[in-house]
Amino acid sequence: MNSRPLHVFVLGILFGVGFFFAPAHAVELVTNGNFESGDTGWARFNDATDLTGKWIISGALVGPFSGLPQLAPPQGANQAFSDQNFVGTRILYQDVSIPTGMNATLSLTLWYHNYATYWIPTTFTSYNEFPVHMIRIDVMNPALVPNASAIGILKTVFVTQTGTPLDQPYKTVTADLSQFAGQSIRLRFLCIAREALTVGIDQVSLQADPPVPAANTTWGALRASYR
Repeated sequence: MNSRPLHVFVLGILFGVGFFFAPAHAVELVTNGNFESGDTGWARFNDATDLTGKWIISGALVGPFSGLPQLAPPQGANQAFSDQNFVGTRILYQDVSIPTGMNATLSLTLWYHNYATYWIPTTFTSYNEFPVHMIRIDVMNPALVPNASAIGILKTVFVTQTGTPLDQPYKTVTADLSQFAGQSIRLRFLCIAREALTVGIDQVSLQADPPVPAANTTWGALRASYR
């Protein structure tokens, strides 16, 4: 008996199952991650004064406070960069909610130039209480104040350490945030400068997509075996 028709029948059923369980398109959770709509979706915190520095959303190539050069936006017309001419804690942040049962991947482009010769990393975020000179990217508890220290940090995505290069051109930073599915979180970008320090971010994205169903994976394997 020729079994090929049966194979075709089985594959037809599996194709239907695989099609039915095909994963949905990823959903973007960050609002205005390319900063082309100005500060829409973003909030700032500054424990010094806006007269001496802050996070700026612009395509400017010179910092308005420091007068120091800035790298151009890696894409589009705008980026967010922290510029200052006096010590202070400058924070840019956005709260997002990750749907239950979803995988979530954070990605962004980062650049910085440290005009000092050192980094002083810490989980404390007050420049008045401790000697601090650092850049941090953290996932935070959104119920706490933007400058919350260690108690509010759920996950550290990036932090400058002793020995971290003082100059970093465009760098892609990624992190798996799937562990926070079903929760609201805060994406916090923090710069504390005791000396001249410029830092920029762009292309901030948090993509959420469902796990690939087993049926979809099985269909792919079986289809390949009958080629």
